[in-house]
Amino acid sequence: MPHEIPRETADALKALEPEDFWVEISTMKDYRDVHKFPNLVKLARLVMTLPHSNAQAEQVFAMVTDTKTKKRNRMGGETLDSICVVRTAMRQKKISCYQYEVTEGHLSKHNKTMYDKQ
Repeated sequence: MPHEIPRETADALKALEPEDFWVEISTMKDYRDVHKFPNLVKLARLVMTLPHSNAQAEQVFAMVTDTKTKKRNRMGGETLDSICVVRTAMRQKKISCYQYEVTEGHLSKHNKTMYDKQ
């Protein structure tokens, strides 16, 4: 694209972060006031939405396999989901199950749900 972008502009663009680079490219217009690179900008925006790695997915799979073991193979999906949510929340708060304070409110909800006959 050496003919499309002046050298000074190209040098300035090289110094930008990727998001800022594509914002600048998306605003470039030709002499007819038409965007120069509309398809390229669309492609770049789509590519930037892709995850850079699969680390998060791998962490979720590891958590699920750690929780649902051969001895706990009858665990339902809702229970597994709840355990994973609690583990994730505790990890974000940097606390363990030993540090978590269970209140009377927790116990009353737990018992009510557990023994409520419908």
